[in-house]
Amino acid sequence: MDHTANDRIKQEAIDRYTRVIQRENNSQAHYWLGMVYLNMDNYEEALNHLDLASKLSPEEQFYSNQLNVLLKHMASSGAFLAKESAPSGSDTDSTALSLHDKIRRKILVVEDSSTIRKVISITLSQKGYETIKAGDGLEALSRLDESKPDLILLDIILPKMDGYQILSIIRENPEFKTIPVIMLTSKDGIINKVKGKVAGSSAYLTKPFDPTQLVETIERHI
Repeated sequence: MDHTANDRIKQEAIDRYTRVIQRENNSQAHYWLGMVYLNMDNYEEALNHLDLASKLSPEEQFYSNQLNVLLKHMASSGAFLAKESAPSGSDTDSTALSLHDKIRRKILVVEDSSTIRKVISITLSQKGYETIKAGDGLEALSRLDESKPDLILLDIILPKMDGYQILSIIRENPEFKTIPVIMLTSKDGIINKVKGKVAGSSAYLTKPFDPTQLVETIERHI
């Protein structure tokens, strides 16, 4: 089968399943849309639809298992560390589900890659956390003031203001200085870790990260 014919089949599948979910929130249609997008290497759309399939049919363990496989792959793959050129919006996630009626803790995720933000957000929502997302330093400070999070995941390399500058502002503010801050970075080295510790970080995670390690680190500090 030639490349053009294969692309046409994929597009026809997208159109078909999209028509289904326009009529009803169908978990199976979302799952198959996710599979088509995954086959097209569109990981973010695949993630969106697998997440929706899992939420629409929580009793179907298969959907959540497939979602977790994709999350683990995306979180641990160096291919997703490249900064994206698409503008980052204020995509605050309010869809996290509470587990056993526990109080949802709020986590501010400051990361300029929308894909990495999505991976972290879905990973944490599965554990019952609410995520607030920011794509740059200025947006992070605005979200911080609005949401009063219980913990902050803070990337070091950001537009407008780097993570160390943001951390310095947080630690100088009496209202926020005790909030745990976990630094995220693709740079692994003792100098960066020492710099983050001196600036007041609670922990330091190097990307690519394992989702289990991320959750365990958060739970040690929240």
